[in-house]
Amino acid sequence: MRNYSIIQLTCCLLLWQMATSLVAQPESSKLTQVGVYQLHRQIPIEARYLTSDKLQQFYLVDEQDHLIKYNADGVEVFRYDNNQLGRLDRVDAANPFHLLLYYPDYATLISLDRTLSPTSTYLLNDLGILQTSAIGIASDNNLWVYDEIAFRLRKYNGQGRVIVESQDFGVLFTELIQPVSLLERNNLLYLHDPQVGVLIFDLFGQYVRTIALPGLERFQILDRHLVGQRHGEMIVCPLASGIAQPMILPFELRAGQQVRVEQNSVMVLDEEGVRVYRRLR
Repeated sequence: MRNYSIIQLTCCLLLWQMATSLVAQPESSKLTQVGVYQLHRQIPIEARYLTSDKLQQFYLVDEQDHLIKYNADGVEVFRYDNNQLGRLDRVDAANPFHLLLYYPDYATLISLDRTLSPTSTYLLNDLGILQTSAIGIASDNNLWVYDEIAFRLRKYNGQGRVIVESQDFGVLFTELIQPVSLLERNNLLYLHDPQVGVLIFDLFGQYVRTIALPGLERFQILDRHLVGQRHGEMIVCPLASGIAQPMILPFELRAGQQVRVEQNSVMVLDEEGVRVYRRLR
């Protein structure tokens, strides 16, 4: 009878440990685990910029500043070329039907539709913006801008009128904030300062909190997670906890590579071109 009680106790303990381990899995377990990926397509091309959208389409800027759009299968579908505005510095593809391109040499923004046909042009000087380092498209197709002269985050409508404005960053923060990019996702605005991490604002321009990730090179928001490159590795950080974990990739990450992660795809750009990995399970 005593041996039977010991066996019962042991079984209960094992079941409790199994249940505890399942409950204790981190929120980001699905993203930190690589699953099974297969190289789906390899595109030899000399490009310097990679981004993607929620439809698993991706976009490249080549050495001649051409913007090239590929569908989810990695097939080129559209191109946009503007050789009158200098270097194409940034592409915001948060809305795959309304892209935003930034040409800093001429302080000009161009919006494109899904076929990469121009729909609007914004001249930052006409908006009264003399210096900016972070620009992005809003979910309502208006424009978010960090004004480096006024130290404020502002939202402009299509007529160039300020419709949302944050407090002076000199009042909000004790340190000097120097953002290099911003993006709007899931009714929040994320402002990236490589020395600090990611500052989060609501859509009324009110500061919410900071995810401290000094050294973060580039990032994206995927579901309820921040995914980015930092100190030579990919990280995934649940927005709720702000605790970063290493992300396992289907390849070895090297210096200089740019990586984008979507629901079932991982894309990497390097000197050999672009490789697209597709998740099998």
